[in-house]
Amino acid sequence: MMRPRDLGITVVCLAAIAGGCDDQPKVIDPFPIAIDQTAGPVILQAQERDGEVLDIVVDVLSPITIFDSFRAGNAIQEPKRRLVEVTLYGASDPPIPRVRFPQTAAYDLHSCAPSEELCVAGNQDSTRSIFGILGFDILTRTSVRFTFPTSELRFFPDTAGTTNERTAACDAVFDSPFAGGGTLLIAGSEVRYGAWRPSLGVCLHTEPIIPPEVLEAPDPDNPDAEIVRVGAVGTDLQLAISTAIGPTLLTEEAYLRYASSGEDVPELETLESGAVFLPSGRVLGRVAQVPFMALTGDVGADSDGRGPCRELYANARMRVLRSCLQDGVDCPCPDNENTCKAAAAIELSHPIDVLIVNSGLPLLQALRDELRPKVPELDGVLGVQALKNLRVEFDFPNKRLHMRCEELAECTTRPQVRSQSTLSSLQECQRAEEAIRDSLEQDRGAVP
Repeated sequence: MMRPRDLGITVVCLAAIAGGCDDQPKVIDPFPIAIDQTAGPVILQAQERDGEVLDIVVDVLSPITIFDSFRAGNAIQEPKRRLVEVTLYGASDPPIPRVRFPQTAAYDLHSCAPSEELCVAGNQDSTRSIFGILGFDILTRTSVRFTFPTSELRFFPDTAGTTNERTAACDAVFDSPFAGGGTLLIAGSEVRYGAWRPSLGVCLHTEPIIPPEVLEAPDPDNPDAEIVRVGAVGTDLQLAISTAIGPTLLTEEAYLRYASSGEDVPELETLESGAVFLPSGRVLGRVAQVPFMALTGDVGADSDGRGPCRELYANARMRVLRSCLQDGVDCPCPDNENTCKAAAAIELSHPIDVLIVNSGLPLLQALRDELRPKVPELDGVLGVQALKNLRVEFDFPNKRLHMRCEELAECTTRPQVRSQSTLSSLQECQRAEEAIRDSLEQDRGAVP
C-alpha cells in the first residue's frame, strides 16, 4: 500500500464541470467514510481494480476522475481513458472498503504536468502527495454528504424530502446551485460534461451580522418606540465551491471592494505572500483572514436580484412577522409587497483563511467563461476551511445543496423563509439552535 505523507500544504482545485447522473451500478456501505482534512482538502483512499490503495482528492468541482500512474523516476505517459472499477476506502489504518463503482470511466493523466514530480495537495505549510482526483463524473450518481467537523463522507441514492420538508427540518436548502457545462479536450478527444459546477452568493463583512432581535418591530404597547432601520451591509461576492482546496481563493479586486467597506482591514500591499498548490501547480498570492462571511442562495423572482448581502437582510427581516408593515422599515420585497420569500443563509463567524490572487488566474478565467451568463462574475473559490463547522450535502439527483451548522459556537443556520405561515417552524429551529449554543457556553464556563 502506498501512503505518502510529505509535509507542506497545497491547495487542490481542478477547474471542473461534470457528467450527470447515470444508471451505472454502485455498491455503497451504509457506514460513513473517514476523510482526511489535515492538509486542507478532502483526501481519502481509493483503488483502481486490484491495484494499490492510494491517496486521492475528492473534488466536487472537478469534471473527471483521475488515477495517475506516474511515479518518480518514470517517464510521463500520454493521457488515456480507461473503464475501471473504483473502490473507495476510508482514510483509516487499516483502510476499509466502503464504496465500489464498477464500470467507471477514469483518466490516467498527470494533472501537474509538465512536472516530473508527484502531484501534491494542500498549502505551503502541509502538502500531501496525491495519486488521483475523484470528480463529479462519479459523485453526481449519488447524493454526497460531507460532515466536516467529524471528517466523514457518506453517499446516498438521493436526499429524501421536498425543499419545504427539508426547510422545516432546519436545513438551509439552496435550490439550483449548479451551472456550467462544456467540453474538455484530453489527448485529442473531446469529453463532454454537464452543468454541475456548484457556486453560491457570499456576503463578506467586517463586523458580525446584526442579530435578529434588532429587527423586531416596535412594541405595540409603546407606539413611540424607535424603529430600528437596518439595511444590507457587506460586500457581495460569487464563489464556486471546491472540496479540493483548504483556504478560500479571492481575487484582488474583490478584496479591495471588501477593504473599502469597513475599517481595520489590512491594505493589500501589506499582506504577506503565500501560495497554494493546485493539481496543475503552484498558485501565488497574499495571505489574509476575513472575520465574517455568510453564504446565501436566491429564490428566483422573489429575490428580485437583491444580491447576497441584501438577501441575507431579507432572510432576517422576513423572519419577523409583519415587520414590513411598520412605518419606516426598509422592506426588501419587490413590487412594494409586505412579505416575500427569502433564500437560505449560513452565517460564519470564525476567521476565514483567504489567499488573494490575481483575477487573471487561468482557473478563474475558465470558470467565468463557463458559468456566464447564469452566474454573476466569479470572485473566487470557497474552500474547505470556511466549511469546517458544517454538514454539507450535494443532492445532485434533486439539484439542491443542503447545509446545516454542526458546530454552533461560530455558525448559524438560516433556513429559507417560504411564507409567513412557516415562521413558527423556523422559530422552533432558531430556539433549538440557541438552546444548544447556550448549553455549550455553560459547559465552557464550567471548565476550571
